[in-house]
Amino acid sequence: MIQDLHTQGTRHYPIQKYKAGRLETVDDSLAIETPLLIQLKTPDQKVEDLVITMHTPTDTEALVTGFLYTEGTINEPTDIESITVRQDEALVSLKRKPIRLQTRNTVSTAACGMCGKTSLDAIKLVREFDLLTRIQHCTPEALLGLNSQLRQQQVLFSATGGIHAAALFDLQGQLLTMQEDIGRHNAVDKAIGKMLQKGLDRASLGLFVSGRAGFELVQKCLVSGISLMVAVGAPSSLAVDYAQQYGLTLVGFMQNDRFNIYAHPERVRSKKAENDVKNS
Repeated sequence: MIQDLHTQGTRHYPIQKYKAGRLETVDDSLAIETPLLIQLKTPDQKVEDLVITMHTPTDTEALVTGFLYTEGTINEPTDIESITVRQDEALVSLKRKPIRLQTRNTVSTAACGMCGKTSLDAIKLVREFDLLTRIQHCTPEALLGLNSQLRQQQVLFSATGGIHAAALFDLQGQLLTMQEDIGRHNAVDKAIGKMLQKGLDRASLGLFVSGRAGFELVQKCLVSGISLMVAVGAPSSLAVDYAQQYGLTLVGFMQNDRFNIYAHPERVRSKKAENDVKNS
């Protein structure tokens, strides 16, 4: 019998596990992957299907808010009148016509936030922040503490081993909000949605992701005004190119005692360097 635990984002299955020379029946937790149809209702009461994304059904309103913002459909969370979530559908009532409406011709899978884009223009930046003028700094020591904090809060990953996480942190290295989803881009959209819903100051935030730093995640940072991104895995070449061009500090291969900086290292200063600047 399959037990649904949608509020926790997991589902339990009886499986056969081979260990120490024998098979046994055990209960296993898997991350839920289910479709979500996002629909838009404009002020003239017209309803349009925007996209179907494969997601884990937790913090759905934050996911929808972050997705619409990073896609450029809305410019502020106040552009949304309401979000009604019913099973596998989310109906978004807008106060005004969408600023930028890019429908997709296929399902956006859990693997890729760019799936279904119909033209190269559709993946360009939808808004630009002048990140190159941001002078806030973070110490290496603050960044090195992110891994352990994230792992302590990854409830769904601990249960399933098959889910991504994205977290917002302040420049002192403290996690402010952490979101999980089977889609890495969905986890980032949830985190950005929480930033918008809570009115957090993006100028003093960083984004920490549990996987690699692909272009689509860097783009979400850039269009959200976040100037520091840290990833457990490696970045892609296009991610580094965009980070360098638009002023994003990009950190990869984050471990407990080391990391690499691929773009704009000037925002990461040791405590000694900070003291030297203050005393100069």
